[in-house]
Amino acid sequence: MMNCSIDNLLDLEKTIAKDIFAGKAYPWEVLPNIKDFIVELGKTLDSDKFDNPQENVWIAKSAKVFPSAYIAGPCIIDENAEV
Repeated sequence: MMNCSIDNLLDLEKTIAKDIFAGKAYPWEVLPNIKDFIVELGKTLDSDKFDNPQENVWIAKSAKVFPSAYIAGPCIIDENAEV
């Protein structure tokens, strides 16, 4: 089970979602908290870097979102992502 631990699977220094993993040992432990975490984190994002095209959806201005993509909130699409 140690192979599935957060420490073995993720580099938390490379994610804006680091805080949701605090105090957790395994990634699946955060599942019940993801929706609320995204909404609260989204409210703190820099409006110079992120658009907020609809409620609970934040898309980095540097991201490429194709016209056929369906985006439903809560959702954060981070910088330089392609969807």
